[in-house]
Amino acid sequence: MKHLSCTSVSFYDSEIGGSNRLYDIPSLENDGSNFQTWKFRIGTVLRLRGLMGIVDGTDKRPEPIRNADVIENQSAIDTWDRRDMEAKAQLTLTLKDEPLSGIIHSSTAADVWDKLNRRYEGKGQNTVAYLIKEIFRATLSDEMPMEPQLNDMRHKAYILKTLGEPISDSVVAHAMLLSLPDSYSTLRTILNSSPATIAGSSLSTDTVITQVLTEEKNAKLGNSQVLAGRNDMTSKWVVDSGASSHMSSRRDWFITYQKLQEPRRVWMGDERFILAIGVGQVQVVLTVNGKSLTYLIPNVYYIPELSGNLLSVSALGRRGYTLEFTKSGCQLIKSGEVIATAREEGNLYVLNAAPLTSEHAYITTTSDLDSLLCSIDISENASEVDSTIPQTALVASTNTSTGSIDTWHR
Repeated sequence: MKHLSCTSVSFYDSEIGGSNRLYDIPSLENDGSNFQTWKFRIGTVLRLRGLMGIVDGTDKRPEPIRNADVIENQSAIDTWDRRDMEAKAQLTLTLKDEPLSGIIHSSTAADVWDKLNRRYEGKGQNTVAYLIKEIFRATLSDEMPMEPQLNDMRHKAYILKTLGEPISDSVVAHAMLLSLPDSYSTLRTILNSSPATIAGSSLSTDTVITQVLTEEKNAKLGNSQVLAGRNDMTSKWVVDSGASSHMSSRRDWFITYQKLQEPRRVWMGDERFILAIGVGQVQVVLTVNGKSLTYLIPNVYYIPELSGNLLSVSALGRRGYTLEFTKSGCQLIKSGEVIATAREEGNLYVLNAAPLTSEHAYITTTSDLDSLLCSIDISENASEVDSTIPQTALVASTNTSTGSIDTWHR
């Protein structure tokens, strides 16, 4: 494990009660691998001390004003020289030997700053080409935390901007999506389908990072932990980007139902499994823009151990549906028409739907769109579906009974 050494830099600040302030700044590594974070930290201290103008060259040394043999502005020159020494000390005392050797003969803080930037940030076309390649050929790993990997891509784009070769934020966001591992393929599809705004692409690096971190968190914790303390999810449908099939724990919702000859294992992301014991169709009432219609959700697997109901994004995607994020949640679209909407509750997207009960009997069932309705032969296909749940599933219990050990295949 690589450890960063820290240098405590003490300085006298006359504007803060004449007290000594101590800052721990990690030293600039010999290979410059931490240059950008070092630069940010050291820049923060320099600005706090009012020395950044000395370092970046905007606060220049006063030219001597001579009157006979007397320099009338000697006091101002001496003050500038002292501040330059302070800035130079601030920089050099946080360098390891190799970067220090490159600036050891520099006479001013500005010269030190310029040499370090040219050495570790680069200004040539080779550096630009390298950074562009790193951004667009990046391959992220889900075996490592996603946040530092994504931030590293965004940071490379920032360096390009400082070199006069900016890449738009939306382009960097798309590069992030392309670099995601296969386990994020559904999220990639969802974000790529986000509608453009008048100003252009609605995709941003902030959006991508936020959604990826949410997906990563849910994959680790599972929705059962996200919903800890909540008992209201058994009557709601959660739009799930990880589940490969629709699933429900509500046997009373099924309008057609076929008991499986043998319970089938449904695997979760942590190598545990729960059992599906039947499959059928569930009827729901969807309300969009004040209009309510009844729809059938096909191929829903009855899993008593779920503590909720999962609407599979990938299953919908196979039928030509797309999911688009909105400010208030997301919406399900097919052929340009909004079929359903979902609201955001915490880290979950809950479908704006209600189970069909007697009080909804007057609502007309749609017949001109296939919508969520498909024609299936349950008895023939029930045992041929590969249904896996990532650890984002709503699991109320992990107790299982013996059953078939084979997984479902499609």
